[in-house]
Amino acid sequence: MKEFLPSKDISFFLGFLESTPAGSIILAASDEGLIRVNFCDLAVFEEHIRKHIGVFSPQSVEIVADAVQQVNEYFSHRRQSFELPVDWRFFTPFTRLVLQATFELPFGSLTTYGELAARVGKPGAARAVGRAMASNPVALVIPCHRVIAKGGYLGGYSAPGGLLTKSQLLRLEGHTVLDGRVI
Repeated sequence: MKEFLPSKDISFFLGFLESTPAGSIILAASDEGLIRVNFCDLAVFEEHIRKHIGVFSPQSVEIVADAVQQVNEYFSHRRQSFELPVDWRFFTPFTRLVLQATFELPFGSLTTYGELAARVGKPGAARAVGRAMASNPVALVIPCHRVIAKGGYLGGYSAPGGLLTKSQLLRLEGHTVLDGRVI
């Protein structure tokens, strides 16, 4: 997944979940909402801490604490939707449009890149939707894993672990994935 954290003039707080069924996850929030939920390892998280120590607000600490709890509930099958704010300030207009539509996809649902493009009023922009998915800095909470290619194929997934991680998340939501395809 694309590297993303805001500039030093934005106050934010980092959190880390070391072991989930899909691997380790870093979380970051500004005082307005989540700005990053990404699969990563402990070394990456420690590097972010070294770079950004002391740049958090009380609101961001609370948002990250809520996010950690909700992500744990998701992986333990006690939560199907996230009730977390997202700080949309850092997105281009098109990416924001696509990711907001993705954010609304219910647990266990699937849509294709083409269907999502049509949903946001850009029929024929399936590849652009795919690029927006690839730049999603709030993985899992903005469930880009629920967007697949035509014919049930997984398409891509830019988080560490790639399609294996996407497959794990889809299986957690009740789908059967075989040979890179939802069946």
